[in-house]
Amino acid sequence: MSLSDFTYSGYLNALELIEKNGYSFANYHNYADYSLPCIMRHDVDFDVKAAFRLAKLESDFSKELKSTFFILLSSDFYNVFSRETTTSLNRILALGHDIGLHFDEKKYNCKNSETMMDTVYEEAYMLGKMLGVIIRAVSMHRPSKQTLEADYSFEGMQNSYSQVFIRDFKYLSDSRMYWRENAEHAIASGRHAKLHILTHPFWYSDEIETTKEKLLRFITGANKERYNYVTDNFSNLFDFVDGEDIG
Repeated sequence: MSLSDFTYSGYLNALELIEKNGYSFANYHNYADYSLPCIMRHDVDFDVKAAFRLAKLESDFSKELKSTFFILLSSDFYNVFSRETTTSLNRILALGHDIGLHFDEKKYNCKNSETMMDTVYEEAYMLGKMLGVIIRAVSMHRPSKQTLEADYSFEGMQNSYSQVFIRDFKYLSDSRMYWRENAEHAIASGRHAKLHILTHPFWYSDEIETTKEKLLRFITGANKERYNYVTDNFSNLFDFVDGEDIG
């Protein structure tokens, strides 16, 4: 199994490869302490429960592995202020990982860089207050060319898209369930002194699945999930709608 399989076993194999090639797991704040740092970044676009599973897998693999999970305040797929989501995020923190802000600039009409940065600070404050932590890193969600070129520097927060993490590190990303190059070859090549690896927990599963299969499983599974939510908030729901009615 390999990273290109998008399975948990393939992910574990990649973690073993990282260690085998002498890299030390680092974060956005301590990477300078290591001669061969590897920053593990996870953008949580759809599913916080999938993020917790990956966090647990990493923690079980190595207590030294502390990833950063970037969370959207403006997601249409999860509510960061719900009890279920907050519980999952606190469990990720309890494993020793970091929570960062995944910021969606398209939600706002930021006419200048000052407004943009102020809005990032506001979201970071809300997320941090809710979790009882200080948010120390931000990752842009589908950043515009203008935002990438701006190379924003935030006080008290590292920008995962700043030039130091894109230019000075070997940047590997699985966006849209596609690695633009062979990640294992890049890790084992010996050519890169610093690694910065972005994954999306949503794409990983126990068995090999196509992109279509993963998306359909998530979309159709929402029926059952919503039924369970309504059950918790509507007395005797089964008098009106049975679980079998939703397929």
